[in-house]
Amino acid sequence: ERERLLECANEQQQQQQQVSTRTPRPRKVINLDYLMNSRLQLNDKRSAQRQRVKSYMDQRKQEEHNRQEAAYKEVKLRHVLSAVQRMEIDKINETLLVDRQRKHEADRQIREEIRQKWQQTSTQYQESIDDKLKVLEATLSNIQANRSHWLREKIRKRKAREAAAQQARTTFEQI
Repeated sequence: ERERLLECANEQQQQQQQVSTRTPRPRKVINLDYLMNSRLQLNDKRSAQRQRVKSYMDQRKQEEHNRQEAAYKEVKLRHVLSAVQRMEIDKINETLLVDRQRKHEADRQIREEIRQKWQQTSTQYQESIDDKLKVLEATLSNIQANRSHWLREKIRKRKAREAAAQQARTTFEQI
């Protein structure tokens, strides 16, 4: 656009130079009104050209301003969107953290229940084993008591036989 404006200005300058470098015409009587009108027309053309250039430049400035404002609004919108996205991500992370904590708590409760059931079961097994041990110990002591009774009985019978045999010998010897 700037180049176009420079070309327009160069063309105007060349036209003015061509006007001034033309071969002079023979002198005529110059009509002042005509001269004033042509001068006014030239001034009007120049001011119209300046006005067009000014309006064009104003339009370019306005477009640049609008473009900058749109870029600023876009950047601001991106910041707002990224802030909203960060808030959503934080909310999701918080939800995940709460879910993870709930899962850990549920896992801990399940492990505690399993431990309690294991302790209860192992206590029951231990009690059952203790009861069986007591029964076996009682049986063993009964067996030992019976064996010692049996041994005593056997010893008593042997002594009774030996005594009977001794008496029979002494009786036999006496006879």
